[in-house]
Amino acid sequence: MNPNKEKDADLIWRLSLGYESAAAALYDQYGQLVYQMALLAKQQNKSNSIDPDQVVVDAFVRMYKQSGKYNADVPLEKWVQLQTRLCIADKLAPKSADTGFWARAAEFARKRQRTG
Repeated sequence: MNPNKEKDADLIWRLSLGYESAAAALYDQYGQLVYQMALLAKQQNKSNSIDPDQVVVDAFVRMYKQSGKYNADVPLEKWVQLQTRLCIADKLAPKSADTGFWARAAEFARKRQRTG
């Protein structure tokens, strides 16, 4: 059992309400971990698309936005790691205009125009 479960849940609850002190406490507790994860991802992927400082900002913004969905049964550190991994994955995802439904729909429309 997680002895900090109630404390963690209270911290995230206060974060969801917009308390700056909760955001500061979360950053103080996990900022270094988030930065290290981002730096490691940059090194492993040799990617210019990952700026560790920006990942830290994006991860904490994501945590704020997702704080209302926090499940207190999950240790807070694991949740922070998950939110950080999702931010890193977003940075590594291809940013091509040729992917997705609307790009395929546009291609379909262009083909129909040429044949019709």
